[in-house]
Amino acid sequence: MELGKSLTARLFVYALLGAAAFSVAFPLALMVLNSLRSNFDILITPLGWPSEPDWGVFARVWNEAGLGRAIVNSLVIAAGTVLVVCTVSSMAAWAIARKDVPGWMLISLYFLATTTIPVQMFMFPLYFVMAQLSLINSPVAVILIYSAIFTPFSLFLLRTYVLDVPMELEEAARIDGASDFRVFTSVILPLISPGLLTVALIVCLNVWNEFLIAITFLQ
Repeated sequence: MELGKSLTARLFVYALLGAAAFSVAFPLALMVLNSLRSNFDILITPLGWPSEPDWGVFARVWNEAGLGRAIVNSLVIAAGTVLVVCTVSSMAAWAIARKDVPGWMLISLYFLATTTIPVQMFMFPLYFVMAQLSLINSPVAVILIYSAIFTPFSLFLLRTYVLDVPMELEEAARIDGASDFRVFTSVILPLISPGLLTVALIVCLNVWNEFLIAITFLQ
């Protein structure tokens, strides 16, 4: 009896997983198939198979629409933002977690407040500042803005990882003659690497999907 229930439960789970996989894969497959069809064919049979696949459409998109350059720009901006955010937030998280910072509660409230304000409120001031710095249509401007947006969240997240690192490890490294930089790079960073990976993935995903700031500052 128990074996029958277990088999039924497993079949039910597999059915749910199969339905979920189909719901995710079907739109992607339909998008690829429709990209090989003409507009007329799509209007006649939206779910049909391409009668005469047009493989040249991918070359036209890559060359005429500038898709290659757009992908390179996205990679550069995402990598630059991840590098800046991980570097700044990890160092700040270590300092804040280990030092008795006066007014830390006020600072944390300020950081939290900045994360709740819509970025649209800062668009005009940021645009004028970047124009004065001659950074309009430059990836540097977008990287700086993205870094300012995601650093507060990353700081709070990495601070929790630093707090879990035993102080004894840092003290042992200093007894061996390690400098603060060596302690940070050889002790702290390896132990908070799961947090850094989490921050990198979240920041990269959000930067890759962001459109408003990119279209405003990269004309």
